[in-house]
Amino acid sequence: MSFNNFNCLSCINTRYGDIGDPVWECQQCGALMWYQERKHKFSNTSKPKFQLCCGGGKVQLPLLEQPPQLQQNLLFQNHNTQSKNYQANARTYNAMFSFTS
Repeated sequence: MSFNNFNCLSCINTRYGDIGDPVWECQQCGALMWYQERKHKFSNTSKPKFQLCCGGGKVQLPLLEQPPQLQQNLLFQNHNTQSKNYQANARTYNAMFSFTS
């Protein structure tokens, strides 16, 4: 099969499976999950329980604190060249630091 052929592209698209958006909310932590991620997959239920997000309520994260003033300035100020640079490249910085850690 050649990927340069337009008929092949329609062939690939028919193999695509979409289960929709994660719309089921964990009763413990409020995380949005897919129905297929429920704890007891062998039973169909209208109130599924989830464990991948918070371990069924065993893990509780503290509320977020205010970021330091420098970080707030980088995130929310638009008149500064440093903050404009940071806002334009935030994803790149995040990827770089996650790779190094």
